[in-house]
Amino acid sequence: MSKITRRSLFCGLIASAILAAATAQAQSLPKVAVTDLTYEEKVSHWFSYYQSQSHGSYQAGPMHESAREDSSVVAGSGEIVTIERGELHKFTGDIRGALIKSGAFSVIEGKPWSGSEKMTIYDIIGRIKQGYYRGADYVLFGTITSIESRNDAVNIQNTSATNFMLNMELVCDFSLIDTRTYQVAAGFTAMGEGRDVRLVNTAGSRVTLSRGRVMRDVSASLADNVLTELATQFRGGFALSPSALRDPSALPPPPPPTMIYR
Repeated sequence: MSKITRRSLFCGLIASAILAAATAQAQSLPKVAVTDLTYEEKVSHWFSYYQSQSHGSYQAGPMHESAREDSSVVAGSGEIVTIERGELHKFTGDIRGALIKSGAFSVIEGKPWSGSEKMTIYDIIGRIKQGYYRGADYVLFGTITSIESRNDAVNIQNTSATNFMLNMELVCDFSLIDTRTYQVAAGFTAMGEGRDVRLVNTAGSRVTLSRGRVMRDVSASLADNVLTELATQFRGGFALSPSALRDPSALPPPPPPTMIYR
């Protein structure tokens, strides 16, 4: 056997061994399914009601005649509050990506929750038992507790410039549920933040702020916060590699302030 053949065979064996080790390691990682974020929202509806009814009668006889009219009014107004529940199909893609990049988890896709089953949306144990997350060792269940979006305009003193800002904050409660024991392996609150800023030098000018950029930053910062909390709590904690968390220098730079002169 020539040296080239032996070397090729040796390299092939090494590559096969590395691949087998990587496959075995991936199979040994805990498998996690990440649900969409559950929300509950109160919706108010104003109503008013008015109904008027009248009834008249007339009687006449040889000695007398009489007329009578009755009327009634029914009116009312008030507020009806209904509670809407559902799942927000945003902000979880970066969480799945962060879990994969950490090297500590394997991520699998679960069965989507059916919107017709509104009474079971918070019953994550029931959904596990019904087979929504087959093959998962854990389910990361998130619930939105607060979401705020603000548009601010700040006038800069001694100038004609105005700073326009779009801010968004998302706060969620998370539970990592063991699908075999139904115990909570980790529980925490995580927050994502995002902002877009434009500086305008002319009073009365209109500026369109990037909601997409803000939502992207909210999603990325929420994923970082979730991964950091899991690294602290899951199985006594684990170390995060430098590449697991978002590298701010790797993100595209923010756009320069928009200056509008007239």
